[in-house]
Amino acid sequence: MQNTTADRPFAALDDRHPSRLLAGIAAALMLALAASGWAVVRLKAGDPLIFARAEEEMAALADAGIAFEVVPGITAAQGAAARLKTPLTRREDARRFQVVTGHAANGQLPEDFDWSGLTDARATTAVYMPKATIGRLCGELIARGLPPDHPATAVFDATRAGEAIVSGTVSTLAHLLAERDCDASPCIVLLGSVLAARVRVEGSWEVTKAEASA
Repeated sequence: MQNTTADRPFAALDDRHPSRLLAGIAAALMLALAASGWAVVRLKAGDPLIFARAEEEMAALADAGIAFEVVPGITAAQGAAARLKTPLTRREDARRFQVVTGHAANGQLPEDFDWSGLTDARATTAVYMPKATIGRLCGELIARGLPPDHPATAVFDATRAGEAIVSGTVSTLAHLLAERDCDASPCIVLLGSVLAARVRVEGSWEVTKAEASA
Protein backbone atom coordinates (compact mmCIF):
# COMPACT_ATOMS: atom_id res chain seq x y z
CA MET A 1 0.00 0.00 0.00
CA GLN A 2 1.30 3.45 -0.91
CA ASN A 3 2.43 5.64 1.98
CA THR A 4 0.43 8.83 1.53
CA THR A 5 2.78 10.73 3.87
CA ALA A 6 5.85 10.08 1.71
CA ASP A 7 7.48 12.93 -0.18
CA ARG A 8 7.98 12.08 -3.86
CA PRO A 9 10.48 14.45 -5.55
CA PHE A 10 10.90 13.85 -9.28
CA ALA A 11 14.43 12.87 -10.32
CA ALA A 12 14.09 11.29 -13.75
CA LEU A 13 16.27 11.84 -16.80
CA ASP A 14 14.99 14.20 -19.47
CA ASP A 15 16.33 15.55 -22.76
CA ARG A 16 17.31 18.91 -21.30
CA HIS A 17 20.07 17.71 -18.98
CA PRO A 18 23.10 15.42 -19.41
CA SER A 19 22.62 12.07 -17.70
CA ARG A 20 25.63 12.58 -15.43
CA LEU A 21 24.19 15.88 -14.22
CA LEU A 22 20.89 14.21 -13.36
CA ALA A 23 22.72 11.40 -11.56
CA GLY A 24 24.59 13.98 -9.49
CA ILE A 25 21.39 15.81 -8.58
CA ALA A 26 19.66 12.56 -7.59
CA ALA A 27 22.63 11.41 -5.51
CA ALA A 28 22.86 14.77 -3.73
CA LEU A 29 19.16 14.63 -2.94
CA MET A 30 19.43 11.11 -1.53
CA LEU A 31 22.41 12.08 0.62
CA ALA A 32 20.65 15.15 1.98
CA LEU A 33 17.46 13.26 2.81
CA ALA A 34 19.29 10.33 4.39
CA ALA A 35 21.40 12.71 6.49
CA SER A 36 18.16 14.29 7.72
CA GLY A 37 16.89 10.95 8.97
CA TRP A 38 14.61 10.01 6.11
CA ALA A 39 14.24 6.45 4.84
CA VAL A 40 14.91 6.95 1.13
CA VAL A 41 13.69 4.86 -1.80
CA ARG A 42 15.24 5.72 -5.17
CA LEU A 43 12.50 4.38 -7.45
CA LYS A 44 13.47 3.82 -11.08
CA ALA A 45 11.45 2.58 -14.02
CA GLY A 46 12.69 -0.84 -15.10
CA ASP A 47 15.81 -2.36 -13.58
CA PRO A 48 18.08 0.09 -11.70
CA LEU A 49 21.29 -1.50 -12.99
CA ILE A 50 20.57 -1.24 -16.73
CA PHE A 51 21.16 2.23 -18.23
CA ALA A 52 19.87 3.88 -15.07
CA ARG A 53 22.93 5.73 -13.67
CA ALA A 54 22.83 3.60 -10.52
CA GLU A 55 26.61 3.24 -10.37
CA GLU A 56 27.19 6.94 -9.68
CA GLU A 57 24.45 7.04 -7.07
CA MET A 58 25.68 3.91 -5.29
CA ALA A 59 29.23 5.30 -5.24
CA ALA A 60 28.01 8.52 -3.64
CA LEU A 61 26.15 6.62 -0.94
CA ALA A 62 29.11 4.33 -0.27
CA ASP A 63 31.51 7.29 -0.02
CA ALA A 64 29.18 8.89 2.53
CA GLY A 65 28.98 5.69 4.56
CA ILE A 66 25.25 5.30 3.99
CA ALA A 67 24.02 1.70 3.87
CA PHE A 68 21.78 0.77 0.96
CA GLU A 69 20.38 -2.20 -0.92
CA VAL A 70 19.41 -2.70 -4.54
CA VAL A 71 16.04 -4.25 -5.41
CA PRO A 72 15.99 -5.75 -8.94
CA GLY A 73 13.28 -4.72 -11.34
CA ILE A 74 11.87 -5.82 -14.70
CA THR A 75 13.91 -4.09 -17.36
CA ALA A 76 12.20 -2.52 -20.40
CA ALA A 77 13.36 -5.27 -22.78
CA GLN A 78 11.73 -7.96 -20.65
CA GLY A 79 8.56 -5.94 -20.19
CA ALA A 80 8.29 -5.19 -23.90
CA ALA A 81 8.89 -8.82 -24.86
CA ALA A 82 6.20 -9.96 -22.43
CA ARG A 83 3.69 -7.51 -23.87
CA LEU A 84 4.60 -8.65 -27.39
CA LYS A 85 4.32 -12.30 -26.29
CA THR A 86 7.69 -12.76 -27.96
CA PRO A 87 10.71 -14.63 -26.56
CA LEU A 88 14.04 -12.83 -26.52
CA THR A 89 15.92 -16.05 -27.24
CA ARG A 90 15.22 -19.17 -29.25
CA ARG A 91 17.20 -22.39 -29.34
CA GLU A 92 17.28 -22.65 -33.12
CA ASP A 93 18.09 -19.14 -34.32
CA ALA A 94 18.36 -16.62 -31.47
CA ARG A 95 20.90 -17.96 -29.03
CA ARG A 96 22.24 -14.57 -27.97
CA PHE A 97 20.52 -11.56 -26.42
CA GLN A 98 22.34 -8.21 -26.32
CA VAL A 99 21.47 -4.82 -24.86
CA VAL A 100 22.83 -1.48 -26.12
CA THR A 101 22.10 2.19 -25.62
CA GLY A 102 20.87 4.27 -28.54
CA HIS A 103 23.07 7.24 -27.66
CA ALA A 104 26.32 8.12 -25.91
CA ALA A 105 26.75 10.85 -23.28
CA ASN A 106 26.82 13.47 -26.06
CA GLY A 107 23.41 12.36 -27.37
CA GLN A 108 24.88 10.86 -30.55
CA LEU A 109 25.12 7.26 -31.71
CA PRO A 110 28.00 5.62 -29.79
CA GLU A 111 31.20 5.44 -31.82
CA ASP A 112 32.47 2.28 -30.13
CA PHE A 113 29.67 -0.10 -31.04
CA ASP A 114 30.62 -3.70 -31.75
CA TRP A 115 29.09 -3.64 -35.21
CA SER A 116 29.92 -7.27 -35.93
CA GLY A 117 27.77 -8.22 -32.95
CA LEU A 118 24.96 -5.82 -33.82
CA THR A 119 24.74 -7.11 -37.39
CA ASP A 120 24.54 -10.73 -36.27
CA ALA A 121 21.13 -11.81 -37.57
CA ARG A 122 21.08 -14.70 -35.10
CA ALA A 123 21.05 -12.36 -32.10
CA THR A 124 18.19 -10.44 -30.50
CA THR A 125 19.13 -6.83 -29.80
CA ALA A 126 17.41 -4.42 -27.42
CA VAL A 127 18.15 -0.75 -28.10
CA TYR A 128 17.39 1.53 -25.15
CA MET A 129 16.71 5.27 -25.65
CA PRO A 130 16.78 4.99 -29.47
CA LYS A 131 14.48 7.77 -30.67
CA ALA A 132 17.08 10.40 -31.58
CA THR A 133 19.39 8.02 -33.44
CA ILE A 134 17.22 5.19 -34.79
CA GLY A 135 17.49 6.38 -38.39
CA ARG A 136 21.27 6.45 -38.38
CA LEU A 137 21.47 3.20 -36.42
CA CYS A 138 19.29 1.31 -38.89
CA GLY A 139 21.19 2.81 -41.81
CA GLU A 140 24.51 1.72 -40.34
CA LEU A 141 23.22 -1.77 -39.63
CA ILE A 142 22.08 -2.22 -43.23
CA ALA A 143 25.29 -0.73 -44.63
CA ARG A 144 27.31 -3.14 -42.48
CA GLY A 145 25.44 -6.23 -43.64
CA LEU A 146 22.24 -6.72 -41.66
CA PRO A 147 19.45 -7.69 -44.12
CA PRO A 148 17.04 -4.78 -44.78
CA ASP A 149 14.09 -7.06 -44.01
CA HIS A 150 15.40 -7.96 -40.55
CA PRO A 151 12.44 -7.63 -38.13
CA ALA A 152 12.26 -4.58 -35.85
CA THR A 153 9.63 -3.46 -33.35
CA ALA A 154 9.40 -0.33 -31.20
CA VAL A 155 7.47 -0.31 -27.94
CA PHE A 156 6.52 2.98 -26.28
CA ASP A 157 5.61 3.15 -22.59
CA ALA A 158 6.11 -0.60 -22.29
CA THR A 159 3.75 -2.24 -19.76
CA ARG A 160 2.14 1.12 -18.90
CA ALA A 161 -1.37 2.35 -19.61
CA GLY A 162 -0.33 4.36 -22.67
CA GLU A 163 1.67 1.55 -24.24
CA ALA A 164 1.89 1.57 -28.05
CA ILE A 165 3.68 -0.72 -30.50
CA VAL A 166 4.86 -0.29 -34.08
CA SER A 167 6.37 -3.13 -36.09
CA GLY A 168 8.48 -3.09 -39.22
CA THR A 169 11.98 -3.92 -40.40
CA VAL A 170 15.35 -2.20 -40.06
CA SER A 171 14.72 -0.56 -43.44
CA THR A 172 11.24 0.77 -42.55
CA LEU A 173 11.14 1.33 -38.78
CA ALA A 174 12.71 4.80 -38.70
CA HIS A 175 10.21 6.06 -41.30
CA LEU A 176 7.29 4.48 -39.46
CA LEU A 177 8.35 6.12 -36.20
CA ALA A 178 8.78 9.51 -37.89
CA GLU A 179 5.08 9.37 -38.77
CA ARG A 180 4.09 8.99 -35.12
CA ASP A 181 3.70 11.72 -32.52
CA CYS A 182 5.56 9.97 -29.73
CA ASP A 183 8.38 12.31 -28.68
CA ALA A 184 7.30 12.39 -25.05
CA SER A 185 7.07 8.61 -24.57
CA PRO A 186 9.97 6.40 -23.47
CA CYS A 187 10.83 3.88 -26.16
CA ILE A 188 12.72 0.64 -26.63
CA VAL A 189 13.45 -1.03 -29.97
CA LEU A 190 13.83 -4.78 -30.35
CA LEU A 191 15.59 -6.29 -33.38
CA GLY A 192 15.66 -9.97 -34.22
CA SER A 193 14.24 -12.99 -35.96
CA VAL A 194 12.04 -13.67 -32.92
CA LEU A 195 9.92 -10.75 -34.14
CA ALA A 196 9.38 -12.15 -37.63
CA ALA A 197 5.68 -12.82 -37.09
CA ARG A 198 5.12 -9.11 -36.40
CA VAL A 199 6.40 -8.06 -39.82
CA ARG A 200 3.13 -9.35 -41.24
CA VAL A 201 1.39 -6.42 -39.53
CA GLU A 202 4.08 -3.91 -40.45
CA GLY A 203 3.18 -0.31 -39.75
CA SER A 204 0.26 -1.09 -37.47
CA TRP A 205 -0.02 1.04 -34.38
CA GLU A 206 -1.30 -1.09 -31.53
CA VAL A 207 -2.52 0.18 -28.17
CA THR A 208 -3.32 -1.48 -24.89
CA LYS A 209 -6.87 -1.97 -23.70
CA ALA A 210 -6.25 0.68 -21.06
CA GLU A 211 -5.50 3.32 -23.68
CA ALA A 212 -8.26 2.22 -26.04
CA SER A 213 -10.85 2.64 -23.30
CA ALA A 214 -9.45 5.96 -22.00
